[in-house]
Amino acid sequence: MVHSPQKSIIVGIDGSTAAIRAAEWAATEAADRDIPLRLVYVAEPNGEDPVAGAPNTEFDYGRDALEAARRAVEHRDAVKVESELLHGKVDSTLAELSEGAEMVVVGSVGIGFFAEMILGSTASSLARTARCAVAIVRAPHRYAEVPSAGPIVVPIESRSPVDAVLGAAFFEGKIRAAEVMIPQLQRIRPWAVPASSTTVARGATGPLEDRVDTFRGNFPTVVAYSMLIDGYPIAYLEQLSKSAQLVVVGRRRQTGAEDAGTLDGTAHAMVYHAKCPVLVVPSIT
Repeated sequence: MVHSPQKSIIVGIDGSTAAIRAAEWAATEAADRDIPLRLVYVAEPNGEDPVAGAPNTEFDYGRDALEAARRAVEHRDAVKVESELLHGKVDSTLAELSEGAEMVVVGSVGIGFFAEMILGSTASSLARTARCAVAIVRAPHRYAEVPSAGPIVVPIESRSPVDAVLGAAFFEGKIRAAEVMIPQLQRIRPWAVPASSTTVARGATGPLEDRVDTFRGNFPTVVAYSMLIDGYPIAYLEQLSKSAQLVVVGRRRQTGAEDAGTLDGTAHAMVYHAKCPVLVVPSIT
């Protein structure tokens, strides 16, 4: 069993540029919370018995990957950086570490075996199983920088818990000096419905506006505005993500449940298709 000794922001490091970007993104989170930034490389077992006296190339690679990530964030004077090289399965190890973490952060593009499978494996698994918030950090395309400007987008709907996601979105708006855009989803219809049947009313207020107003009061420096989307929202939300710096979605889990939580259709689509980082926030129901 792996135990995280104190609250921290954990970043999964794999030697990729995406992991470096994830560490840089996570440094802002750690600095504002005044908690450690913990860089973790997990060396997966290869199923072969080690040869006595032979170099462990996987661990050597892991140390180099951790050192590169440390160098990328060490200029942040306000951040205490820790690093750890562990042995085990990536998905299950990071999920265990999430038990005592504030947040787990991963890049969405890996290297080697994970180059094409990372979102279908580690990031997707953590989005459902982690015991804390999970940030999936991606750029609009492979060679672009992770966006540091634009709004925080948090789609909400009345049939799902909203306080956790709204709280996270407003907090991100505060620490990143960003506006919060709140699409309230109404009468969500299947993807097969023509896009022309979807309507967007900017500035309109919906049935959840009283909850939004509560967070406006809690975060008076954050500018937040709502819109109503009636119809199939995914294509519009994907378009919004191209100019956003973060999308915040929720994951539902019942109190005391040991099994993985569930992502609704909107959250699932954003985890896989948003063009900016996505923060998945657990909501206990």
